[in-house]
Amino acid sequence: MQVSQLYVALFGRASEGAGNKFWQGAEDMQSAAQGMVETDAAEEFYGDKYDDDAAFVEMLYLNTMNKAPDAEGLDHWVASLEGGASRGEVAAEFIAAIEDNKEIDPVGYATFNNRVAVSDYTADKVPGEDLKVSELDEFVGYVSEVTDDESTVAAAKEKVDADVPDPGVPGETITLTTGTDIVGPEVEDADFRTTENNDTIKAVSSSLSSARTLDAADQIDGGKGNNTLEVDMQGSFTGFTGDGFMKNVQTVTLANDGTIARTFSAKQVEGVEAYNLTGAINLSDLGSTDAAVNLADRASGTTTIAYASKVTDGTDDALALGLTNIGTVAVKNAAGTVTTPEAAVTVTAAGIEEINITATGVNIVALGANNAKALTAAGDGSLKLTDVGSGLKTLDASGLKGDLDVNLSSATGVTSVLAGAGDDIIRAGANDLAINAEINGGAGNNTLALSGAINTVQYQMAGVQTIEIAAVTGMTFSAVNTTGVESLVVKGAANNAVFANMGTIDLGVTLVRAASGSVGSDNSGSTTLNVSGGTKATPTTALVNTSFSKASSVELNVAQYNTLGDGTNGNITATAAQSFTANLAGAVDNTITLAAATSAVFIDTNITTDNTVALVATKLTDLVVTNAGDFTLTGSNLSSLETLTVNASKHFDGTNIALAKISSIELAGSGDAAQVTLDDLGSTTLDYGISVNAEGLAAGLDIGTIDTAAAGTISVNVAGVLGDVGIGNITVANTGAGALTGSITIDANGTAGDIELGALHAKVVTVDASGALGTVTGTGGLTNTVDITAETATFNGSALGVNEVVVNASKSATITGGIDDDLITVGNSVAGTKAVFTVTTGLGDDVIAIGTVNGALRLTITDFSVGDANIATASFTGTDFSTTGAAEVATFLTSALGTAVAAEAVSEAYTGSYAEGIFVYGNTVHAATDSATTGTYDDGDVLITFTGVTAADVTAAADLIS
Repeated sequence: MQVSQLYVALFGRASEGAGNKFWQGAEDMQSAAQGMVETDAAEEFYGDKYDDDAAFVEMLYLNTMNKAPDAEGLDHWVASLEGGASRGEVAAEFIAAIEDNKEIDPVGYATFNNRVAVSDYTADKVPGEDLKVSELDEFVGYVSEVTDDESTVAAAKEKVDADVPDPGVPGETITLTTGTDIVGPEVEDADFRTTENNDTIKAVSSSLSSARTLDAADQIDGGKGNNTLEVDMQGSFTGFTGDGFMKNVQTVTLANDGTIARTFSAKQVEGVEAYNLTGAINLSDLGSTDAAVNLADRASGTTTIAYASKVTDGTDDALALGLTNIGTVAVKNAAGTVTTPEAAVTVTAAGIEEINITATGVNIVALGANNAKALTAAGDGSLKLTDVGSGLKTLDASGLKGDLDVNLSSATGVTSVLAGAGDDIIRAGANDLAINAEINGGAGNNTLALSGAINTVQYQMAGVQTIEIAAVTGMTFSAVNTTGVESLVVKGAANNAVFANMGTIDLGVTLVRAASGSVGSDNSGSTTLNVSGGTKATPTTALVNTSFSKASSVELNVAQYNTLGDGTNGNITATAAQSFTANLAGAVDNTITLAAATSAVFIDTNITTDNTVALVATKLTDLVVTNAGDFTLTGSNLSSLETLTVNASKHFDGTNIALAKISSIELAGSGDAAQVTLDDLGSTTLDYGISVNAEGLAAGLDIGTIDTAAAGTISVNVAGVLGDVGIGNITVANTGAGALTGSITIDANGTAGDIELGALHAKVVTVDASGALGTVTGTGGLTNTVDITAETATFNGSALGVNEVVVNASKSATITGGIDDDLITVGNSVAGTKAVFTVTTGLGDDVIAIGTVNGALRLTITDFSVGDANIATASFTGTDFSTTGAAEVATFLTSALGTAVAAEAVSEAYTGSYAEGIFVYGNTVHAATDSATTGTYDDGDVLITFTGVTAADVTAAADLIS
């Protein structure tokens, strides 16, 4: 199976040995191809093209034959994919089609085969174990310039050869003895004769003469080849003396298995190109700076690289420093406790102005004792520099493929920092970086971490996605020359930072644990503010005051075990934001100022935390709150709010927050603790209606007054409320002439708790509490009445609970009580009007009282029953009609009913009833007050009809009136 064909077709690159060998084990071309495209590396390599059928086919054409597809070919292969063929099947069939059509397209065929040949060559040359996606570019480069021309194949192979060093030919292995040894190409003893190949010389450095084979008097000449001295450093080596020397040995490998540091002196040593140090080893007396020093597998301590006198007297001395798994990475247990602390290996190389690091594996190093001005880093590994020394001015780690973490705290005025392909962190404090330093994070997700008195800076920065600040003071970060910033992270106390000229970016800001101070940004895109870092064991409160002067929107996310604000700090100001959203798994206790926002949403998902917000948002028209815990609006200004939606699992408290412009309120809440408290709604100048709908809320609903301007409508639906309901005065303003206007509708048909209502004032008032399970009374409970003032009123009281109501209507009213003891007062306070009332009291010891009567009042009691002690009519005194009797009553009735009533149609209910204003008309007992005794039904007059009561039922006034 030709795996290289798949590498070229699917990835447009040459194969490495390890990968080529692995996929040779696949069952067939199709399964190998499908396996390749399903790898994470393939998904990362393809990017946005991974799920795009047309892009996949176009890529096959370009990778194999270096051309775009023709329309017919593109349609064919896309149709195959859309018909259910896998990418692996299509790739295998595509490769076969190139072979089948070699006579039709010989150029494409030759191009593909040449690229496959280069892939095979590369696989033979490059093992490529643990190859990363970030390293694939060079493998793409090996084939990208290959065409049908054979010369391009040769050029590609030369490029591969240039990248793969020649391992050379192994020579002899020479083991030194405890005596003085002479090693060289011309010595007589074959055991110590070096060759023209790559020889290896082995020795032991020890303080014990019986173990020491590397002696100060040894004479070592490696001769030709690339030769190596391997020394087991059981003790220090103080250098060659007298006639002793070493030359023509390119590599010195020193290993120390112990914990006590050993030193290798390079006295009378020349020509070494590299020192490889494993373990605790120091170098001294190096005769030049030409030799690279490679450190490996040292957990902690200090490695000193010392040069002979005057070697580093120049101003451009450079050290090539290789690092492989140097230092110790911190280890934490499952609880987050550090079980193995981090440790850096300090590398000292006095007199060196430039250090060039090649990193392999994971490395933690301190260069603080050096005064190097320039530092470069490259290699496949990661590098953490805990210190860089005081002299550093430039750092170029653009060739580093792993992560870089560099602390510039010892430096002053660093002018340039270039990071590489990993996720890098650049740490700097006061004056560590020049105010206009060049910073480039390279690829990866990179962070600039600032602390201390940064003051005003204007870096030339790109490729850095995150700026982290920790206890910075007086900082103004000008982003005029900065691109690519995506997030800010705030840590530590007393931060004082302003991010200016941030442009149109969307920005994330994260407040970590107990961060405090003030941070502002003028980015004009969206802003996401996150609060995190607290844990169940250690909850934390962030106290950073944040200001976003130009953000188009702000989203706040508070993680569980975190709180933003303490009632004084932790405030948010978003001057230009049009919307605000808060997702609260944790809690807030702060002031949120939104000068321009028209909508805000708070979603509290934590039943164990309480939230207190002073929401100052004078242009806010729409507010949505979902609260699992208690949620209190305090000190808020919502003067323009029109729509409020609350879904409460606990108490939503809007006490003392007047909603003068409110139009619509939707309230809901599940659970026994669900409760809503609102302050006054609307105003007498509000020129539109108000609707309130509520359900659930087992712990109750309380609302202050509700007002609109003249002709407004107020609708309150609390039928689905499970707890008590309390509402203050509800008023639709009169006209300028004092006439009633507008309407009030209250639907409490089904309310499970008691209902308390203040005075209701409108032209039309409707209250339906017929299905309510509790009492219906005025504010303050029993002994307090619901006062209704209207032209037309309808009051359907609770069928089960006590109803206490005063209805003052100038046109008509219908009142229905329930089975409990109701108190119903009727009246007409408007002179010149005639009101018609119908009252059905229901069961219970009910009282119907006659209230203020300035106009005329006609009252029909539909369910009066003589002998039923539960019904009595109070506050009524009938007119004495006994002077002319029936004639006088008939005259009054004719006026009251608007139809002629003959005297013969009227009779006494009992002897002397005329004198008490009680009579029978239409076989029904009536009672009347003719306040002016004029016989005309007009102001101050009352006519009561006791429906169903006949003369036979009445023996005295006490049967009707008490």
